[in-house]
Amino acid sequence: MAVYLSIRCRLWAAILFSLVFANASKAQLNQMTGSYFSNQYLSNPAMAGLNRELVLNMAMSKQWENIPGGPKIQSFTADYGVNEKLGLGVNIYNEKSGLISNTRLLASYAYHLPLNNHGSRLSFGISAGYSNERLDGASVNGESNDAVVGKFNYQKSSIDGDFGAAYQNNRLTLQFAVPKMKSLFQSDDYGSDAYQTAVYSAASYKFKFANTLDGMSVTPLVAFRSIRDSEDIADMGANFTFANEAVNLIGIYHTTKSISLGLGATYNKLFTVTAMYTSDTGVLSSYTNGTFELGLRLHMLRAK
Repeated sequence: MAVYLSIRCRLWAAILFSLVFANASKAQLNQMTGSYFSNQYLSNPAMAGLNRELVLNMAMSKQWENIPGGPKIQSFTADYGVNEKLGLGVNIYNEKSGLISNTRLLASYAYHLPLNNHGSRLSFGISAGYSNERLDGASVNGESNDAVVGKFNYQKSSIDGDFGAAYQNNRLTLQFAVPKMKSLFQSDDYGSDAYQTAVYSAASYKFKFANTLDGMSVTPLVAFRSIRDSEDIADMGANFTFANEAVNLIGIYHTTKSISLGLGATYNKLFTVTAMYTSDTGVLSSYTNGTFELGLRLHMLRAK
């Protein structure tokens, strides 16, 4: 009996550690940095299918140091502009922190309403699908078939979705999104919705310098994230492109007192490789050296 209680205590401690580690990383909310510039569809379904082509984005993010239980994120998106007004997309996202993993699978529909003949348009998008949380019983130091593990994993997959809107012209982009709306469909019994983005908004403006460095542009961006059960976060940065967007540099400051820096290279406007580094903040900064993110973007099936 004492051994059984000891195992149960270790299981509860493992779950508690996973939730604390997950929430500590979520409290920083250094989301996939590709969502600010290279793949805005990640955070806003209204940005799906902006152009008449198929765009594939793959990215992974992990702690710079290989710390056991450290957060790891993989994402894959595919979006396609069917015509000038209709965009479709698929968004697959997996995050693991400690023993707990979370997977989201969403399909997206976006409608782009042209406002004039000069590139201005108003876009609305919605994503629908499911999310699933699981505890890795195989990694539990004890009986993986314990009732604690079974109860957590007995949770059914949740209906999930995102909503977004955007205004764009040739230089200005305004965005508004409500991500991870599963709390509207199902109660949160384990607190996994805490420290998540409740509302996302962003504004950016592109400055072009055609005669500088073979075609240079600078796109400043300001983003705001309303966080459930925590302080809101603002992000301020810019994307610098050179040689007609063949090379780009990214710098972002987050009010969590962390910084994201990135470098990207594009070949013949067919694919882009981007590497990003984000410093850690708060209590985790004493134990880790930040987060590394690698992304690949492919352009296919362009309309002629």
